[in-house]
Amino acid sequence: MLDADARSVRRVTWHAVSVSGALFDRLPSLLFEAGAAGIHEEDSGRLTAFFSSQESAAAAAAAVLGTGAAVQVSTVAVPEVDWVSEWRRQVKPVSVGTMTIVPPWLVQGAADERVIVIEPGMGFGTGEHPSTRTALLSLQRCSLGGALVADVGTGSGALAIAAARLGARGVVAIESDGDAVRNAARNISLNGLESRVSLVDGDAGTILPLVGPFDVVVSNITADVHRELLDSYACSVRRGGRLVLAGILEAEAPDLLRAAIAQGWVCLEHVAEGDWWSYILER
Repeated sequence: MLDADARSVRRVTWHAVSVSGALFDRLPSLLFEAGAAGIHEEDSGRLTAFFSSQESAAAAAAAVLGTGAAVQVSTVAVPEVDWVSEWRRQVKPVSVGTMTIVPPWLVQGAADERVIVIEPGMGFGTGEHPSTRTALLSLQRCSLGGALVADVGTGSGALAIAAARLGARGVVAIESDGDAVRNAARNISLNGLESRVSLVDGDAGTILPLVGPFDVVVSNITADVHRELLDSYACSVRRGGRLVLAGILEAEAPDLLRAAIAQGWVCLEHVAEGDWWSYILER
């Protein structure tokens, strides 16, 4: 991911902060707030943020560790590069099931219903993280033709756009982070889906019951936030509807599933990639 200031800087010595382990929902925003010029999500699930000074990198690492999250953090100076060219070179199309997430500069020809165009930015969800991929694959296993769908914590808007591409007649994308809201709005526009995807800035726990019920709710956030939202999910999904929960570490999955079952959800299946799980539940 790259912000506007970083695009104006061609060559500089960067200091990388790499974070792996139990990544949390606000990590990208925290790193940008600490001064990151760009963030790269790797296939392994690791996030690497780039800083223009050793001091800012060290401060960012301390801020991440200060959250108390179960993560591993390392810092290293990287060789001087043409940042814009190198960053764009690393961003490649990501195929998940029948769908492909691509950046705007790699889109060729007319729009394709199997293509999701994402401008990498502060919104989480470029397809490079396993949680995004398991959520996208789970969506493809739901029947979305003519459905009303909500995407909780939409981030980049990738899952909301995917739902529309898969046939949903209407999608409500909910996000509370201002930078992610702007990124999602840009991506919805890039895909020409302004008439079918409505972007709502606010708290999902409050908004979901007001704008539901939905045939499908998809949510790629952390397990602890899923637990907090179980009541909101329950009153926002129609009987017989589907709830897709993603962003769940394998170690956290059993406890979350037990809590969901206690509220009357039935687990239809789970999708896993490495340590990351998603559930498809029915109400």
